[in-house]
Amino acid sequence: MLLVRVVKNRAVAIVGVAAVALSLVCLERYTNDAGIASDAVVTTEPVVQSQQGARIVAPSAGETKKPELTAKNNIITEEERREMDNRRNKVMAECGKKDGNETSQRQEWRYVETIVVDDKHKLLYCGVPKVGTTNWLRVLTALQTDPARDPMKVDQSEFREKRNFRHLNSYDSAERARLLETYLKVIFVRNPYERAVSAYKCIFQKPLHQFVKKYRKKSLQYRNYVLRNYRNSNINWNVTVNDPRFNVTFDEFSRYLTDERTLVADPLAVSSKGKMNPHWAPMSELCDPCEVKYDVIGMHHTMRNDVEYVLKSIGANDLVDYPLHDPNVTRAQAPDYYKRLAPSQIDKMRRLYETDFRLFGYDQREPAGN
Repeated sequence: MLLVRVVKNRAVAIVGVAAVALSLVCLERYTNDAGIASDAVVTTEPVVQSQQGARIVAPSAGETKKPELTAKNNIITEEERREMDNRRNKVMAECGKKDGNETSQRQEWRYVETIVVDDKHKLLYCGVPKVGTTNWLRVLTALQTDPARDPMKVDQSEFREKRNFRHLNSYDSAERARLLETYLKVIFVRNPYERAVSAYKCIFQKPLHQFVKKYRKKSLQYRNYVLRNYRNSNINWNVTVNDPRFNVTFDEFSRYLTDERTLVADPLAVSSKGKMNPHWAPMSELCDPCEVKYDVIGMHHTMRNDVEYVLKSIGANDLVDYPLHDPNVTRAQAPDYYKRLAPSQIDKMRRLYETDFRLFGYDQREPAGN
């Protein structure tokens, strides 16, 4: 599997998803990129200390060539830092265009509920479903012990049912402010069109027998609801695992997703408050990057480099292996899914995720484009 070396003894806090205990686990296949980890490089270039403790290379006078760095060192180059600065500045510029009342109350309470805090590593990670959240939680859980464990041997119940990490709303207002001010804040985002396809494949297309029992029951409930409400049929849908008619189409899923009833109070919410299911809720609603000033904005299509950036930032590039899945699988398949939708339905999808497109610079005109 594609491996990146992770963390030593530092601290992390996670902007996770409040519904993590009820998330449907849909791991995609992993690929191997051998040889990514090697011994750290010794550099004689001057370095400066970042706020989180990572070293940033400061080029010598007249020097333009960047040093060759390997995955195991904790040095962040000026080029890497500038790229992350550009992403942050892009988000802040777009946030500045917002009307002062645009941030909804729904967003305000949601990001507080979804932030998970790992005090040991002082990192706030916004765990957007379908953007590598499960593996980040595995890594962070593995790093709670000394020595660190293999993340792939961490049982998901440790962070889903047992909830080993606290959420930001469990702290008083003064402590929340301190954490948001002093901890490294990280979010990983993905093309909204592509992320919607990934959620659909995970919950509505994945064979039901592949789910563990309790998640199979939840997926059955979801599929029955969509079929009852969005399939033109007189069938009273209440089918079983082996029923061949039980295939929710992407068109049916998209019509459920953009239905006014879903937007007001999602019938498939994982809480009693009607919040949109985190698997397909807009990333800006889950994490509100205009309110939380993220230090690191990682992209799904540059996951490998951005994972390294995070691990370097917390001085954690040599303890565990982070398994990166191949980001091209769903990306390559996604255009075929959108060919099945009417243009008017694609436009509804675009409007649903309009803020995500705008904040993170994705092309709204090209479903599942890079």
